[in-house]
Parts: sequence; C-alpha cells; structure tokens
Amino acid sequence: MDGDSRRMMDLVERAQGGEAEAFGHLYDQYSDTVYRYIYYRVGGRATAEDLTSETFLRALRRIGTFTWQGRDFGAWLVTIARNLVADHFKSSRFRLEVTTGEMLDANEVERSPEDSVLESLSNAALLEAVRLAQPAAAGVRDAPLPPGPVGRRDRAGHGEERGRDQDPPVPGGADPGPTAAGGQPMTRGDVR
Repeated sequence: MDGDSRRMMDLVERAQGGEAEAFGHLYDQYSDTVYRYIYYRVGGRATAEDLTSETFLRALRRIGTFTWQGRDFGAWLVTIARNLVADHFKSSRFRLEVTTGEMLDANEVERSPEDSVLESLSNAALLEAVRLAQPAAAGVRDAPLPPGPVGRRDRAGHGEERGRDQDPPVPGGADPGPTAAGGQPMTRGDVR
C-alpha cells in the first residue's frame, strides 16, 4: 500500500471513530471528484451541488459500514453518488410538475400597451380593406358566366365539350336516366 492509500485509510478510520476533522479532510479530498461525476450526469449546477451534499451526508451517516476492500474511498463515494443520481431521475423532483392553475394560465400572455395599439391599428386597416373590397366582390359574384360550351376535361386537358345545361355523359353509353316531358333527357335546369 502506498503513502496516499495509507493516509486515506487512516483518515477513514479516524472518521469512523467520530473525528469530524478527519471527515472534513475526506470531503476536501473527494468533493470535486464527486461533484464532477454528478454534474456530468444531471447537467445542472444547483442539482449537482444538492446531490453532492447529500452524497457526503449519507457517507457521514454510514461511515461505520465502510470496509477497506483495496479500492479507494472515492469509489465508495461515487457509488453513493451514482445511486443518488438514479434516485433523482426516478423521483418527482426530476419530473416537471405543473399545477392545474399554472396550466390554465400558460397560454395567457401579458400584453404590453404597444401590442394593444398595434393590434388596434392592424384591425382598423383590415376593416377598411374589407370595406373597400366589398363593392368589387359583389360585382364579381353577380357577373354572368361567359358564353360558349363548358367542357369536361381530364388531367391532360383532353375531353369533350358540352352545353352548360347538359348532364355529364354516362360512362359506357348506358341509359341516360330520367327524361323530361317530350322524351328529352332531363337537364339541371329541369330539376326544381
């Protein structure tokens, strides 16, 4: 066993005997290692600090159960830290908890006076544009259809032309269906 291992073993034995200063030296020796281990896994400074403190608190409470097995004392601390990190991710502390009241208010955004003025101006401009467009739209709506046959075309633009008031041809040349008075096929104009 080398000098560092002997010194760490001596500190652990003194801490097991209740010497607070010995445990303080162990903390000084391993706190950075434990913090870095936890921080790398949780990604947040405050959480890493909390879990590092909890690691050393548990180690202090259980220092009497530590037995030297040829491994460094730091390995025991990292095992405690690993378990705390796992518990953290399983616990509700990690999960995002949102109260019902916060959920109901989540979509409400506090509006600034500038936003209200800009919205009012936009609404006024929109209403004016609609008012000006209404006479033009009324003229389009009432305009007659252009004269000439209206054709039925497929996607390629091929097809037959027919008059406006004729029904589309029946596929396969089948019976044209109902007829109007006089035996002529009914047109859309005949349906009332």
